[in-house]
Amino acid sequence: MKQEIKNNFGQDNSKKIIMISTGIGIFSCLLGFFISSYFQNPIGIIFLILGLFIAIIPSSVINYNQYTKYHQMESYFPTFLKDFSEAIKSGMNFVQAFKTVSKSDYGPLSDELRHSANQLSWGVPFPKVLEQLASRIKGSKIMRQSFTIITEAYNSGGDIAETMNSIALNISQIRDVDEERKSILSQQVYIMYFIYYLFLGIIYALYKLMIPMLAMNLNLSTGVDAGSDSKNYCIPMQWFCSLGLFMNYDPTESMTYFKVLFLVMLIIQGTSSGILAGELSQGNATAGIKHAGIMVVSAIIVFILFV
Repeated sequence: MKQEIKNNFGQDNSKKIIMISTGIGIFSCLLGFFISSYFQNPIGIIFLILGLFIAIIPSSVINYNQYTKYHQMESYFPTFLKDFSEAIKSGMNFVQAFKTVSKSDYGPLSDELRHSANQLSWGVPFPKVLEQLASRIKGSKIMRQSFTIITEAYNSGGDIAETMNSIALNISQIRDVDEERKSILSQQVYIMYFIYYLFLGIIYALYKLMIPMLAMNLNLSTGVDAGSDSKNYCIPMQWFCSLGLFMNYDPTESMTYFKVLFLVMLIIQGTSSGILAGELSQGNATAGIKHAGIMVVSAIIVFILFV
C-alpha cells in the first residue's frame, strides 16, 4: 500500500509540476507580450523569455528523467523474465515465483515488482496484477507489450515459462541491435558537437573582426559617424535588442543588435542540434535535452566571458 501511494504521489507531483510551470510560463509570456506591445517597455521581453524557460525547462527535465528511468528498467527486464521463468520451472506456482523473484535487485524495476508482489499478497488475481503493472510502466513500449503477451499466455493456458524465455531473448537481441546502432551513430553526435563549436568560433570571429571592419569601411565610404542614429541598428529593432537585457546588454547600443542576433542564432542551432543528436544516438528526441543544454549553455558562457 505504501509503495502504491508513493508511486501515485510521484506521478501526480510530476503532472502538477508540469501543469503549474506551463501555466506560469504562458501567463508570463502573455504578460511580457502585453507590456512590450502596449507600454513599449523592454522589461516585457524579460517576462517573455522567463516565461518560455519556465514553460519548457521543468517539463523537459521531468520527461528526460522518466526516459532515463524506463531505459534503465528495460536493461534489467530480460534478466527478470529469465529468473521468473526459472522459478516457474523449479516447481513454484506463478504467485510464489513472482514473490520470490521480486526480492532480487533489478534496479528501478524492483520497486514496481515489489509493488505487484504486495498486491498478490493482498489476494489480487495474477492477471489483474500484470495488467496494472503494464499500466504503471506504460512509458516503456517493450515492457508494456511483454506483460500483455504474458497475460494472454496465462489466460489461454500456454507455456508461460517458454513464452518469457522467448520474450527475454527477443528483447536482448533488440537491445544488442540498438547498442550497435548507438555505437555507429555516436560518431555522428561527435561530428555535430564539432560543427556546433566550429559555428560558435565563426560567430565569435565575425563579431570581433568582421563586423567592426565592415562598420569602419562603411563609415569611410559614406562619411557617416559611427555613433549617429542612422548607424544604430537598435533604433528600428528596439524590441529585438531588448532581448539582450537578460545578458545585461545596453538595448540602445548599435553593437547590441549583433550580439543578440548571434546569440539567438546559437541558441536555435544548439537546441536543434541537441535534439537531433538525441534522436540519432538514443532514438528518442527527449534524450537530446542534455545535448541541447550543453550546447546552449556553452554559447551563453562564451558570450558572458568574451563578448
